[in-house]
Amino acid sequence: KKKNNRMPIKGTLVPEKKIEKDYLLKAVYQDKGSNQAPSLSTTQYFLLRWPTLYASQYDDSKFTSRLNDGVIRFTKSGAYLVFSDIDLTDLSEVSYTIAAAATGSLELRMDSPDGALLSEARLEASVSIPSSIFRESRVPIKLASGIHNLYVVYNASNAGKPGVREVSDLVLIGFK
Repeated sequence: KKKNNRMPIKGTLVPEKKIEKDYLLKAVYQDKGSNQAPSLSTTQYFLLRWPTLYASQYDDSKFTSRLNDGVIRFTKSGAYLVFSDIDLTDLSEVSYTIAAAATGSLELRMDSPDGALLSEARLEASVSIPSSIFRESRVPIKLASGIHNLYVVYNASNAGKPGVREVSDLVLIGFK
């Protein structure tokens, strides 16, 4: 007998096991039509992203370098990472796993490096670079909705002054 892998029009889909990856769902509708009307069909795809991203999953960047194990180094103040097509609906918090060698901030901005400010995480210089001491910083996100490009903008305090280290290393970005 042929296996029926169809779902009802309404319901809940629960994956068989927890996998920390993105899911691509395909929804298909097709009817049989009638003697007086042709059949109708449509297909729609939905991308469900895992809420934790490795910094190395960025889509674009400025003033960064890629290190081992997915770590991204911000090499100067004003550096940024871009994550494209992130759905902001119902997000309330962002977390960063970072090793900060400079006092400053990480700003989460919408659609450009100087776009609407969604959150700001203060960074305190606590390590020397290179370092394996990463700390998590959690900050609330201003309410927003829809799909946007997110910019994680790094700002080092006292940037450009002699003897000031401007680098910090980022490994994970989480959304809640």
